[in-house]
Amino acid sequence: FSNDAQIAHTPDPGYIEGTVTLNSGFGNVEDTEITAGVFTVNPDINGDYSIEIIAGIYDVTASLDGYQSEIIEDIEVFENQITIVDFILQLLECPENLVAELESNNVILEWNMPEAQRGISTNNIQKENERNNVRSLTGFKVYRNGNEIADINDPSTMTYIDECLNAGDYSYYVTAIYDETDESFPSNIQYITVVLAPPENLTLSSQMFDILLQWEAPVFTRDLTGYKVYRNNEFIIEVEDTLYTDENMATGVYTYFVTAMYGPYESEPSNVETIEHTDSDNIYIPDTTKLKNNYPNPFNPETIIYYQLLENSEVNLSIYNLKGQKVITLVNETKPAGEHSSIWNGRDTNGNRVSSGIYFLKLQTETYYRVKKMMLLK
Repeated sequence: FSNDAQIAHTPDPGYIEGTVTLNSGFGNVEDTEITAGVFTVNPDINGDYSIEIIAGIYDVTASLDGYQSEIIEDIEVFENQITIVDFILQLLECPENLVAELESNNVILEWNMPEAQRGISTNNIQKENERNNVRSLTGFKVYRNGNEIADINDPSTMTYIDECLNAGDYSYYVTAIYDETDESFPSNIQYITVVLAPPENLTLSSQMFDILLQWEAPVFTRDLTGYKVYRNNEFIIEVEDTLYTDENMATGVYTYFVTAMYGPYESEPSNVETIEHTDSDNIYIPDTTKLKNNYPNPFNPETIIYYQLLENSEVNLSIYNLKGQKVITLVNETKPAGEHSSIWNGRDTNGNRVSSGIYFLKLQTETYYRVKKMMLLK
């Protein structure tokens, strides 16, 4: 035998060629992956592709993100021949009408099922889809800022709560999952800004050796666990109440702000306030007349009302109910310049306890008038 006869015959290749067509949507046909055996190619801009491959029998698959993957089985390839395999990829319908709502630092997401899946009972969804040659919807994926955060394996679940977020900007979208592997294009995108509400209306008072801080709780207090107090931009203490006394402070100028804590998450600062503190050996004269916050508020059975006077003044401090009727006058006399406080025990002029509810506190001098709201609880 000749040497040539002893060399094993190497078969000539065959070819699988065809065209990929996208039935709708905004996919890029050039990104489609056509796979036969160990070979994978991408079609050109027109969707045309060609695979040079050893003769044999192959399963040929076309897949593209956002479309149903298609597999054509048992394609026989012959030497020096072209076998035509065309694909028409069907768009996978995405979830619709995604809505995002903010509740404290939790984001609540809700969406609608893809249109083709509506009206099908979740108990019969697989049978209905098989009958209509539609891929089975098997769940959803939830994305935050482009990253997957949840894999929902129940197609009847169309809501998700993204809990305990820090302050910041967030974007969300949802995709539909078919036959547990194929993923649709994203739904509409929703944008949310999480703001952890800070404390409000911080006020400072110089009292003997101490500095008294008072503030109001944020309007929305769900998951609120306490407050952090800062002096001269440095954290000094975490408290649960809306009042703190910075004790034994030397004469000087101090700046304070307070933040609200929602578990491990911290809000933006409250208003920043500065005070020129004078210890008990000196007389502190505030630079404005001001009605401050009462503490506690809400209260039961009594509350302390704080105010300051720029100068010696005729002071009228009275309580009114929601009807505008005067309940009691606490102060009606001349007071010297400085820091002052008065206690209301929840009783009217005749000594009778008033009912729970909202009351108004009015401070009036020759040059100043201010009303604040407070609540009595029983």
